Formats: sequence, structure tokens, C-alpha cells
Amino acid sequence: MALLAWLIAIPAIAQRAGDYKAQRFDVTITPQGADLTVVETMVFEFQSGTFRRVWRDIPSSRTDGIEVIEARMDGAPLPRGEGEGQVEVSGRSRVKVQWNFAPIGPSVHTFELRYVARGVIYREDVADVLRWRVLPNEHRYTIDASRIVFATSGAEARPLEARRIGSSSQSIVETGVAIDATNIARNGTAVAELRYPAGAMLSAPPRWQQRDADAKAAAPKWLMGAAGLFALGLIVVLGARQGYEPPRVPSDDTTTTSPPGPMPAATSGR
Repeated sequence: MALLAWLIAIPAIAQRAGDYKAQRFDVTITPQGADLTVVETMVFEFQSGTFRRVWRDIPSSRTDGIEVIEARMDGAPLPRGEGEGQVEVSGRSRVKVQWNFAPIGPSVHTFELRYVARGVIYREDVADVLRWRVLPNEHRYTIDASRIVFATSGAEARPLEARRIGSSSQSIVETGVAIDATNIARNGTAVAELRYPAGAMLSAPPRWQQRDADAKAAAPKWLMGAAGLFALGLIVVLGARQGYEPPRVPSDDTTTTSPPGPMPAATSGR
């Protein structure tokens, strides 16, 4: 499942390359049953231009929903709202979190977001699978360094799926599994996968996986129903054609191959 970028809405003067970057993008992920509690900490270095807002898009596909708990700027929690010093939360299929603040110039600021991604861990064969995009899929800025920590135990970590990342490594730490990455280019991203023994995290599949399973189970029935309707329609069309009779020509209007009888000359002339 894919996480999109932290994006910054700024004037055209600050759109040029090098006007801002991320010094750090750190994430702590704590599994709780099928859910994940996610804390993201992003340190932006605004290098030129004027900045008024930052927003974060969180796709909710292959989850049972995203619940935003708290957003902070420079350590201070922001209340919900649309004004300066407030944070907006909107959307369902893609949850958008937007920090609004008074215009600021070149400076360094920290943005924090804590949310719960419900129903992320799913059942696959004999394993409970945690698969999560730990870095945004699209972002216009570079990231100097990132540390992602899965606060969990008893999981087997699969190799990191990385793109446009200078270097990365995985290790087992006291708190769980850690991923370190450096020199992350624009649109650089990574997907981590952890596997637990079946039943270790789930007592039942998440709702989105159950819906997918129900849809797959119902697919043959839908195909059979569609085939039945097609066959019925074909029978009706063929039956209608077989029951069609062309109009009959009355016997006194039948054609003949013999020439007409002779007519008197006066009648013919008239």
C-alpha cells in the first residue's frame, strides 16, 4: 500500500530546485493487532521563498481507515481549523492533513503527525503480513536521512524494496526492527514487509481483505448469471425469428407468366 508525499504549497519563487529539502524523515510504527500506530517526524529546511502551509496525503487503500490523532509544529500541538496556527484534516479515500501557519522565510521547522492506520496487517497463507510504504511515493524534495523503527518483536523482516535511495540497511534493535536510509532523491521511496506466524497478530482478516475475498468468491456466480442472461436473450431472439411469418399474398393477386388478354382497340387507345 502506497503513502504519497509531504507536499509544500509555496509561491512560484520557492518552486525552484534547492529552495527546500528535508533534513530528516523519521517514522515509528507500532503494530497493535491488525492496526498500526504511526508517528512521523519531518524536519524541513526552507532555504528561500515564503512558506505558508505544509500538507500530507495518506492513501487509505488496503486499510480499514485512517484516523488522525494529533499534528504538531515545532513541538506545539495544532487545533483543528482552517486558520493560521491550525491543522485541517479532510478526505476519506485519501486523508489530507494540512498545517497552516503565518508566512515564514528561510528557516528550519519540525512537523509531526500521529495517526492510526486500521486493518493494515492481513493474512496470507500461513503468515500475518505487515506491508507498509515507509517513505512517500512522490515528493519534490530530497531527504538527507531517514530512520524507520517498527516497534515489534517476533517478526521476520523481508528485504527492503527501495527506489532512488543512496544507501539503506535493516537491523534488529532493542525496540524491534530499524531501517536507516540516506541520500534519498526526489520521489525516492521504500516499502517494508514483516511477516509473523499466522494468528500471531490476527484473529480474523481485516475488513478490506474480507471484502476482497467475498468479491472473488462471488465473481463466478456473477459470470454464470451473465452467461445465463445472454443465453436467455439469445433464445428469445431465435424464438422470435422462428415465429415470424411473412405476409401472405391473396390468391387473386398472384402473378402469372401468360400475357394479358387482348383488349379492344378503342379501350386501348383511351
